[in-house]
Amino acid sequence: MKNSITLSIPQTCTEKWSSFTPTAKGGWCGSCKKEVVDFTTMNDQQIIDYFNKSTESTCGRFQMSQLKTYSFKEPAVKPGWLFLKAGMLGLFLALLPNPSSALPPLTSITSENHILGFVTISSRQVLPLPIVQISGIVTSEDDGSPMVGVNIVLKGTTLGTVTNEKGQFQFERELREGDVLQFSFIGFATQEYVVPAGSTGPLTIVMKYDLDTMMMGEVVAGNVYVEPPSSGLHKLWTRIKNIF
Repeated sequence: MKNSITLSIPQTCTEKWSSFTPTAKGGWCGSCKKEVVDFTTMNDQQIIDYFNKSTESTCGRFQMSQLKTYSFKEPAVKPGWLFLKAGMLGLFLALLPNPSSALPPLTSITSENHILGFVTISSRQVLPLPIVQISGIVTSEDDGSPMVGVNIVLKGTTLGTVTNEKGQFQFERELREGDVLQFSFIGFATQEYVVPAGSTGPLTIVMKYDLDTMMMGEVVAGNVYVEPPSSGLHKLWTRIKNIF
C-alpha cells in the first residue's frame, strides 16, 4: 500500500523573492513577518519528508512542476500506536482555529517563474500499489523485422529474459510502477522502458542502431597494383629463362 499527497497554491503571493532576507530554509518576508520555505532546490523525497513532519501552515516557493501529487510508501505502524495516533489527531483537529481566520488573505501574481504562497495539502489517499505484467515484441528500426536474442533486464538487478525467434518476450516477474526495463543488443543503442501505473497491453520496442559504434566520412582507397597482361614475347622470354 502507498499514500499520496497533492500540493497546490490556490492563490499566489505578490511579494518579490529577491526582496526577501535569506534564511536557513529560504527567505524572510518582511510584509507577512513569516519565513518562506524555498522548495525549488528540493527533490521529491525531501518535499514528501517536509510535509510529513510539518504541523504548521507553510508558505513556500515552488517550481510549477513541483505542484503535483506525490506518492510514497508509509512505514508499517503497530496497531496500538495507530489508535493512539488517531486519537491525538482527532484532539488536534478539534483544537485548531477556523482556517479562514488563521490565514491572511492572498493575492495572485507569479514571481521569477516560481510561485509563492500558502500551500494547500489535499487529504491523503491510500492507494493500492499497482502490479504490472509486461510482454511484447522487439523490432529493428532498419526494416521493422523482429529481433532474436535481445537482452531484457530489470534495471539495477540481474533479473531478465531474452526475445525468442519471433522477437517476442514476456517478463516473468510482476513489475511495479516506476520499474525500468533495459533492452540491449550488440550494435544497437540500449532502450529503456519505465513501467506505468496500471495494466498495459503488449509493447513494441524499436531498437535503433548505436551511431557511436559506426564510422562515417569520405572513403579513401589506397593504390592498387594490377599486373598488366603479358605479351607473347614476354611469355617466350619467361620460358627460356626458366630452362636455364
